[in-house]
Amino acid sequence: MSAGQYLFLAAALWAALLLFFVLLKLLRFPSDLDRLVAFDLFHTLASLMMLLLAAVYDSRVLLDATLVYILTSFVATLCFARYLGGKIE
Repeated sequence: MSAGQYLFLAAALWAALLLFFVLLKLLRFPSDLDRLVAFDLFHTLASLMMLLLAAVYDSRVLLDATLVYILTSFVATLCFARYLGGKIE
């Protein structure tokens, strides 16, 4: 592996660590809106980690899977926000 791949791998590990802390916060937030923000941040960090791993391993399949994951997480965030919008009103 080259030095650039080690750098991408280190960034992916850092994103995984941040993902763990966001998951803890997601479970501990009292407000639904705070959970929505943590939910969106969780999916953003997971997407970042998947993109970095796709770059390290030069995997087109992982890149395609990441794009599908990004689209589905966006739709999930919209559904969760719509649910909370109906709950608040």
